[in-house]
Amino acid sequence: MQDFKKIRNRDPKTGMIIKGSRWGYKIKYENKKQLYFINGTWVKYNEVPERKKYLKKYRSSEKPYFKTMYEKIKIRSKKHKDMNKMDFKNVEDLINHWYKQKEIYGNKCPITGQILTTERMVKTGMIMSNISIERLFSSITYTKQNTIFTSTAWNLSKHGLKFFEMPFYLNRECCDRHFKILHQRFPELEDIGWEVIDGEEYDWLHKKRCKETN
Repeated sequence: MQDFKKIRNRDPKTGMIIKGSRWGYKIKYENKKQLYFINGTWVKYNEVPERKKYLKKYRSSEKPYFKTMYEKIKIRSKKHKDMNKMDFKNVEDLINHWYKQKEIYGNKCPITGQILTTERMVKTGMIMSNISIERLFSSITYTKQNTIFTSTAWNLSKHGLKFFEMPFYLNRECCDRHFKILHQRFPELEDIGWEVIDGEEYDWLHKKRCKETN
């Protein structure tokens, strides 16, 4: 990947570096910072079109995306000291967890089937197709057993809902996929009841089984 800090504009005819310019724009210094003259306006380095294009490409690649994600969940984990420490030792560990999921579901959300992206956030709001790290049980911290990668849209839609409420407000097929993953990840908790673990005295799984047998 090119580092634009090392690139200087070259004359297309001679191939020689044009001194005192970069990307062909005039440069001046203001408070020891470079400004570039573009379309009649002096702009900062990160506002140069070529630089913005590079930053968008870099920030939308996997490693910087997961680096930002790792820092966020590390801060969240510190706020909840009553929970166990998160499993992820570093960014690489988090990315490896993502790769293991990709081996099963590919580059798709395991709940909605949507292609997952790592695009940079925009001023107009969140990007709903972006990868979001979801805790299956909100009462359990970011362990490898408790976390999956879903679309931002799905994670937001289920936020604040208890398990027994999800089928009433969300797509039933998506809920079934979600519950299937719960079965696979936490088979030992089924007898206790998912809602009890998640902080609600309501055994949704037991009630569901009773309906199926009757």
